Amino acid sequence: MRDEQLNQLEQKMKTLEAEVIFLKKQNQEILDQLSALRQRTKTPTEVTVNKQKRRPASAHSKKEKKPVDWEVLIGQVWLPRIFVFVLLLGIVWAFKVASTIGLFGPGIRSLLGFIAGGALIVLAEKQIKQNRRALGLVLYGGSVSIFMLTTFAVHVLYHFIPASIAFILNIIWIALGIFLSNKHRSQVLAIFVGIGGYLIPFLLESQHHNLYLFASYEVLLYFSLLLFSLQKRFVWLYIASAGLLHAAFFAYIVIGSFSAHSNALALKIFAVAILIQHLLLFVAFLKKTLYIREQMSTLFASFVLSIMWVFAAFDHNDGIINLSLTLFLAIYAYIAYLFHQKDSDRQSIALSIATFSLLTLFIHLFDSEYIASFVLLEGAIALFLGIKLKSVLQQISGGFVCIIGSVSVLSDWIHEIVSIETLHWTVELATLGFLMNVFKRFPLKNDLQKIPFASFIAVLFLFVSQISVVLTQSFSSHIQQMALSFTWAVFAVLSVVFGTMRAKRSMRLLGVVLLFLTLLKLIFIDLPIVSLLIRSILFIGLGGIGILMSRMFYRKS
Repeated sequence: MRDEQLNQLEQKMKTLEAEVIFLKKQNQEILDQLSALRQRTKTPTEVTVNKQKRRPASAHSKKEKKPVDWEVLIGQVWLPRIFVFVLLLGIVWAFKVASTIGLFGPGIRSLLGFIAGGALIVLAEKQIKQNRRALGLVLYGGSVSIFMLTTFAVHVLYHFIPASIAFILNIIWIALGIFLSNKHRSQVLAIFVGIGGYLIPFLLESQHHNLYLFASYEVLLYFSLLLFSLQKRFVWLYIASAGLLHAAFFAYIVIGSFSAHSNALALKIFAVAILIQHLLLFVAFLKKTLYIREQMSTLFASFVLSIMWVFAAFDHNDGIINLSLTLFLAIYAYIAYLFHQKDSDRQSIALSIATFSLLTLFIHLFDSEYIASFVLLEGAIALFLGIKLKSVLQQISGGFVCIIGSVSVLSDWIHEIVSIETLHWTVELATLGFLMNVFKRFPLKNDLQKIPFASFIAVLFLFVSQISVVLTQSFSSHIQQMALSFTWAVFAVLSVVFGTMRAKRSMRLLGVVLLFLTLLKLIFIDLPIVSLLIRSILFIGLGGIGILMSRMFYRKS
């Protein structure tokens, strides 16, 4: 009995399972029909909307670049910036007039200056609260400038306070400006304050007597502005503060009368300070990314200016120059190796600086007679590294060094077969041959890879021409000219042969052009100076070569 009940239950379960499967199929068919019905009844607008919803974000979804509002740019931004300087000039002249006519005493004039600076701060706060930010920030900058100018008048003109107190007051004004810049996140105000900060030593009557204190103050100010620019990501302050340090030192050298020390000592101290600045930029470049391209440009410019300061400050026989260049080379070469396959930007700028460090070291170490080959080899290696590492900056650096070496070689003509000039020209040809193979192995875009080949042909033509002249210099001018013309004709034939074998149309055309150039040389240069016999030989030879070359072109076609 129990077995029958179990069988019945199993039969019912199977029946229920079959019904469930059937219902599922029916339900799916109904859903499919409803979906098809909706598609047929959907309006074109709805279809378009759905497609737009599914469509990925396109260029239209990005923020469109707003057109420049010149009225706002000129009226709200540049107008107050320009006329705040007009205001400051007016205040300075008012001080001078009041002093000349004795309108106010020195104490009253000084007090009025500080009151005017405070009034501009109050007015600036009011403008910013009323959403006139640009005007308010300019007034802040004007207030800091008035404080500095008034301090200058109190110290230098009226002798109310000593240099130490004036220096402390100016530091307070700088701190106030940085505080306001930080509060309102204004990069322009920070740059404005930085300019005033660099000018402070020039506004103190006795501060300039201490050259070491002057350099130390300027470097410490730069370090503070550098940290502030990195913290707030003020890229223009980062660039401007670096340039202003050079400007301050250069102004000190030009003015000269500010120091009892000689300019030679000042140059040495400033060169060391500039090297310290470069070290700070180098550490900042390694440790913190602000805007990498701007940081790279600033670091490279700092390197170039640092080398200029070192060369200006120290004697060429002094070991400081060699030591500085060697350190630059070693450090940046190591950094390039360190960032290989980790950071292409940092590797690129490090390689470029190392390249120019080596170039400068070669120029300084070797006599100009022997330097060309070293520079060529360095440029070829640097260019090879730039191509291999896909660093455009390094390619530009290597190419620039190659150009310097090539110009040096091309400026010295060969006068003897066995000579240093022959060596340089041979190295030039070998370098161009090496670069041709490099460019074939790592093909570049556009027509850049044609440059080494074209340069090789041009240098080879000049080389064989010089060799022809040198080999025949003991003969008469008739023989020399005939040999040179014959050399050009042979070069033309070989160009056509090479172009035919390698299917290079440009080489075949070069051969034709060179042959016509040889003909022009024969007509305008050789004919007046050679004998009739030589003329006949030259023209018979050149005519035969021209016919042979023509036959080769027919063969090609």
